[in-house]
This record gives sequence, structure tokens and C-alpha cells, in this order.
Amino acid sequence: MLDRIRQWLVPTDTIERHVLTAKLLGRPATVVDVGDTSRNLAVYLPGARITAVNVDAHADVVIEPGPHLLPFPDGSFEAAASLDTLEHIPRGDRQLFVTEMLRVVRQRAVLCCPLGTPARNEIEQADNAWYRRLTGVEHPWISEHLAYGPPTLHDLFGLFAVDGYTVSVRFSGDVRATSRQFRMAEASLHARRPQDIARWAGFRLTHRPDLGLTRESSEHSNRVFVIAERHA
Repeated sequence: MLDRIRQWLVPTDTIERHVLTAKLLGRPATVVDVGDTSRNLAVYLPGARITAVNVDAHADVVIEPGPHLLPFPDGSFEAAASLDTLEHIPRGDRQLFVTEMLRVVRQRAVLCCPLGTPARNEIEQADNAWYRRLTGVEHPWISEHLAYGPPTLHDLFGLFAVDGYTVSVRFSGDVRATSRQFRMAEASLHARRPQDIARWAGFRLTHRPDLGLTRESSEHSNRVFVIAERHA
């Protein structure tokens, strides 16, 4: 019951990326989750031993901010995951981040992040301006998206061009739908008008996560999943 309540409070977009990442990982016994602290992935990988690595004190392994090596020997984990972290890393540090994640796994790595497109940039600029009018400040993670730039598909294939791996991609969601959900949730939280709260509650109670994956992207694809399989 507590897990169900906890998951109801988690944003729908967060649920979707964790469910899909778990599906793409398969059934690994050990996973390093690079950039996580919330342990959401553990809900969808029962039985797996997950080690969360982050600069945040709530992680299993706390590392210092900035580019550096992960504190694990080569091949320490059966699988690796990273969910919506890469877009918050400066472009010059992203290659080391990906290379290190691949170094410490024996079989498969799955990284997901918002897909960088002109449509996303336009929508997120509008969402950030709306949020600033609502709260008086920049939105923390959207402002980082705008500063660093979510990686494009071309960027990702370049970052994952590491010897010993076969790389494929999948796509999910629609950034326009994510924007609408974001505004509903933030309005209910900050404006606190009864109609905003009722609208968000009604949506959240009836919404079912979008768990579809496609092999082709579109102008409005929300998220990209990169699957890297180590050669036998």
C-alpha cells in the first residue's frame, strides 16, 4: 500500500522512464544507477541489487561534483542505468560520463534523457517563462536544459561510439503532452487555486502511463533510450 501511495505522488513522466528503463534492462542481478538517489528504479526491478551513485548525500555512493572516474573496477555490475541525468551535465563532461558508465558493466547499459530537438527547445523556453511568471524564479531543471542543451540523436551516437558495444535507440512520449502535464502539476502546487488542484487531481487519478516505445523519432519525441550491449 505504501509503495502504491508513493508511486501516485511521483510525476507520471518519472514513472514512465523508470518502467521503460527497467523493461529494457531485462532481469539483471546487479545494477549501478548513475545519477539516482530516489531508488525509484528498485520498484520496477524487484530482486536486483541496485547501487545509486550521485553527488547527493542520499545516494548509496556519494561522489564529488565534476568530471571524474566512477569508484568501481571494470565490469563491477551486470548492468548500468542512467535516467535523465546526462542533460544536466555540461557538454564537455558528457563523454567521460558515458565512457565510465560503460566501463563498469559486463552486459548492458541503458541511458535515457530528453531528446534535443528544435521543438523541445521552443516548448521549454515557453515553459520556463510561464514558470517564472508563476513563481518569480527560473525552473531548476528546465533552466539547466536550456543552458546545457539536451543531447541530440547525433550527439548520443557520438558519445556511445565506444569499442566493444552495439548501440540501439528507442523513443517514447510526446514533449507537448509532457509540457501540459508539467503546467498542470506546477499550477496546482504554486497557484493553489481550487480549480488547479482539482484539475491536476482528476488527471492524475485517471491517467495511465504512456509505456510505448518506437524505433523512429519524431519532431516531438519526448525521450530517447540508448541501449548499449557489450559484445560477447
